[in-house]
Amino acid sequence: MKPFIGIDLTEDKKNEQSNGDEFLVQKPSGSLTEAFEKTAETAVESTKKAGPSLILRILFGISGLGAVIFIRGIAGALEDMTFAEAYRNAAWTFWVCGICAATFVILLVMQGRKEKKVLESEEYENDLSHLDKAVKAVEAELGVPAEAKETDILGFFYKMKDGEPKPVEKWSQTSIFVSAIFSAYRDGENLYLSNMDGKYAFPLSSLKAIRTVKKRTAVGDWNKDDPMNSPEYKPYKLTEDGNGNTVCRQYHILELERDGEAWGIWYPSYENPTFEELTGLKAEEAE
Repeated sequence: MKPFIGIDLTEDKKNEQSNGDEFLVQKPSGSLTEAFEKTAETAVESTKKAGPSLILRILFGISGLGAVIFIRGIAGALEDMTFAEAYRNAAWTFWVCGICAATFVILLVMQGRKEKKVLESEEYENDLSHLDKAVKAVEAELGVPAEAKETDILGFFYKMKDGEPKPVEKWSQTSIFVSAIFSAYRDGENLYLSNMDGKYAFPLSSLKAIRTVKKRTAVGDWNKDDPMNSPEYKPYKLTEDGNGNTVCRQYHILELERDGEAWGIWYPSYENPTFEELTGLKAEEAE
């Protein structure tokens, strides 16, 4: 089975070309693509301004690490003596610990104020507005309907083994899967997935089944406006790991066929209602 937007490393470990061009039926014009890329780059640069500077990150690390080290040392000492005895024996450790902790908190507050100032600035709002207009211009050219649903599709590197793609890690990934945002919709003939690269069409007649893979999996960043613990997503029991990735208890594969070749569209559990509605298929129960 060939995964849509998967990247095959079986024969070429340096491959960076994702699968799926076979389904591409329309690309945005060069002028709109260029406009989108420019506005996206500007928006990214504006967002970076809200982040901590290199000096601030260093001070964050030093003060935070210092506080943790001294807190652990004090906690260990308090297992064998009273607080008064520990303070009398090494008062300086308490003072240094307090200074480190206070410095960390002050830096945190400063960073919060800086971030708020940047993200609430007129310049940032204008950058986001221009980006939104560029996105809508591309969507209009591709014919994306207003009722299209913003949907996460899973992309990943893989190697073929026994006829099946096996996800593999590359570089310093914090999750094997990456959530890519597409607009999903359909007409009487096709299921469509659109993004800024173009519109992909999957004939409804080619769709075979929705397979359920019951496996706890990190699927990248959370892309939705509502939090993962909101009523809409609560049934999926989503969690967040230490790297900020969304963790699902299962994921699904929409299976289809093209020219005699098996394909699959991987997507996280919380997108299943969208795909069941658009395809008319029901996800199989996990074994």
